[in-house]
Amino acid sequence: RVRMEATRAGGPARGPAAAPMSQECSFTGFMKCGPTQLHGTEGAVGLVRWFNELALLCPDAVSNEKKTIELYIKGLPEIIKGETTSSRPITLNEAVRMTHVLMEQKIQAKNERIAE
Repeated sequence: RVRMEATRAGGPARGPAAAPMSQECSFTGFMKCGPTQLHGTEGAVGLVRWFNELALLCPDAVSNEKKTIELYIKGLPEIIKGETTSSRPITLNEAVRMTHVLMEQKIQAKNERIAE
């Protein structure tokens, strides 16, 4: 509510939902700030290694593609769930595309029945 009132008043939005103001920064300006150097064992590299170790230690904590597809299919309407499951999609993108095509076919068939 405060955010809406501030926005209506023309002021900046405040609170946890407000995004911080961004500022432009050139490469030379960025380098003047003294960013830390990565040596291959910290930063993004260290995070990737830690994530891979976590995946080995706790396989249920990291969702793999197969589980994601199963959860996606589980949430589908019954009229297309069986057809999607029987086709065994390999990637989530494939499952979404297949579902879209099946839903379009079902909607088109229903519209044709209504038109008759």
